[in-house]
Amino acid sequence: MAFETKKNVLESVVAEAHEELNTIGAEMQDDFDEKGERWQESDKGQDLVSAAEHFSGLDYPEPPDELKSLDVEYQQVINKNPTRAARRDNAVHALDAVASAVKALEESDANSMFIDDLEQLISDADSMEPIGK
Repeated sequence: MAFETKKNVLESVVAEAHEELNTIGAEMQDDFDEKGERWQESDKGQDLVSAAEHFSGLDYPEPPDELKSLDVEYQQVINKNPTRAARRDNAVHALDAVASAVKALEESDANSMFIDDLEQLISDADSMEPIGK
């Protein structure tokens, strides 16, 4: 497995990771919408729409202003045609790197609240496997 090291400001890392997770949800919703009514009502259809709603409904953890320009370095798996699960994993790895970078700073109420929100997003993203390609 090949990895790529990336570096960006915290605000962009969080926004891009959250957007990727929402995109995964939108893709699954599109897959669901393309199927016939009978398939949509099946267990597989209900699992797909549930996963789509889960990823589309993830809360965005708003970074405090003083953290937005913090440089964050993180690793991403390089894959020509990544699956949804691999893309979710890369987003979670980026968010983990953000959490680690913030935890390394001096503790403040704003940082602690942001870390709590960030860890909730990570947990929520990790709690469901994306379905499909």
